[in-house]
Parts: sequence; structure tokens; C-alpha cells
Amino acid sequence: MKNFILKFSLLFITFISCNYSFAQVTTASMSGSIMSENEELIGATILATHVPSGAAYGAIANEKGKYNLPNMRIGGPYRIETSYIGYANNNTENIFLTLGKSAISI
Repeated sequence: MKNFILKFSLLFITFISCNYSFAQVTTASMSGSIMSENEELIGATILATHVPSGAAYGAIANEKGKYNLPNMRIGGPYRIETSYIGYANNNTENIFLTLGKSAISI
């Protein structure tokens, strides 16, 4: 009887741990770089807004002008607003994101 309980327990633990190994991605991401004609715009602000829900995702460009917006809702449309001191704001409309993919913008 003890042998049966031990085998059943090991089988149960195996099934439970297998369930966690099949994780699925349910989000998308967006990345890119912000540059002027001849230089990276370090510290530029990027704001992506999911128009139907109003969910907003923001980032600041790093020292190479690159940014990353992870864990975003899939679909769209998104409105992307970029701003930097001394430059005009740039708006991009109708960006759509695909499940598990990283969209490159700007």
C-alpha cells in the first residue's frame, strides 16, 4: 500500500509540474530607437496608448536612443507619441501589435 501511495504521489507531482512548463505568452511588445538626423536622443519620452481601452505604456530612451515597451495588450490601434526638449512632438497612429511579437516603431 505504501508503494502505491508513493507512486501515485510522484505521478501527481509530475502532472502538476508539467502544467507550469507550458506557459503561454498573452502580450506583445514594442521597441525601437529615437534619433535626430545625426544623434541619438537620450532621454526622449515614448508614450504608447491603446486607443480602445486607454491603457498607456511609457518609456524613456537610453544612452543609445533605444527604448523597450514590454507586456503590452495585443491588437490596437495604438497611438505613439514621442517628445524631446527642443524638438517637435511626433505622433504615429494606427499601430497594431501581434501576440508574442515585438513591433519595431519610430
